[in-house]
Amino acid sequence: MRNRSFLIVLGVLIAASGAEAATYRWVDPNGVVIYADRPPQAGDLARAEPAEAPAPIASDAERGAVDEFLALSGFKQQIVAIAAKLRTEFHKRHGGLVKQDLAVAEGIASARLKADALWDAFTAEFARRIDGEQMADAGTWFGSAIGRRVAELESRAGRAPDAAQELARFVARLRREPPRPERVALVQRLDAAGRATETSVEASLSLLRSMALAAAPYVPVGHGGAPGEVEGLIQRVREQALSQTRQMSWIMMLFVYRQLSEPELTRYVEFAESGAGQWYLGTVGRAFVHAVGVVTRGAATELVEAVPPTRWHQTPERREPPRPAASL
Repeated sequence: MRNRSFLIVLGVLIAASGAEAATYRWVDPNGVVIYADRPPQAGDLARAEPAEAPAPIASDAERGAVDEFLALSGFKQQIVAIAAKLRTEFHKRHGGLVKQDLAVAEGIASARLKADALWDAFTAEFARRIDGEQMADAGTWFGSAIGRRVAELESRAGRAPDAAQELARFVARLRREPPRPERVALVQRLDAAGRATETSVEASLSLLRSMALAAAPYVPVGHGGAPGEVEGLIQRVREQALSQTRQMSWIMMLFVYRQLSEPELTRYVEFAESGAGQWYLGTVGRAFVHAVGVVTRGAATELVEAVPPTRWHQTPERREPPRPAASL
């Protein structure tokens, strides 16, 4: 997903803000909306709330049932790897920082975006959406031989230390030996049933929104510094990202489930399209996007307090190797 340009645009606006008269908007520590001809200074902004576990909404028994179910489905085993990826994406959004500022940003990310914090926010939201009958049916499926196999493959894909290299090799093979159209059709059905592409994009946008709203007081009103302007920019990024991300989602599914036979993959698709599968995948997706927003809002607000956006993108960023690409 190519959404980094949005933060770069904000960075250009922030850097150029002193070149002409502009109006800035922020909320002070007393909750008062301030308009001024300068960006906020130290102490002007409302402080980030301490990182705390969300208040329990479900009973202990329900939370225990959720924890057990998510372990059975394999999602719980993926949370450490997911949190690590979230911290990486968080650091991409502020760009290169000088050594001292980077140490501060890493400390904030380690405290705010740790696996336990993400898990607590996720399970609290998941528990709000419990459907006992559907969860029991989904649990029965994940307890079956094919369900356990799917859960193991998904967990292994997120935790494997050489996953990136293995994916690159897989994509290289796809160029030489394209998958059967029937298998591509199955992963397309799976993506549609679970809205995997949409969930991936919305989670990325949730992080992007947190960073953009935290940085907005440093951007002139009319150029992205008002809440409505941020949402307008987010919507434009969403439209672009969906088309760019969907085929990569299909390739990732071909990679993750490559060891399943077509009959086995068909059984997973049929579960995903069933009532229990729709409840499970939809609930996981919505709870995950919600959890990303919860943890990144605090992290972004705290980062802006400690390292104002005027100090973002100060050093060259480390270049990542390009993602492997293939056409289906």
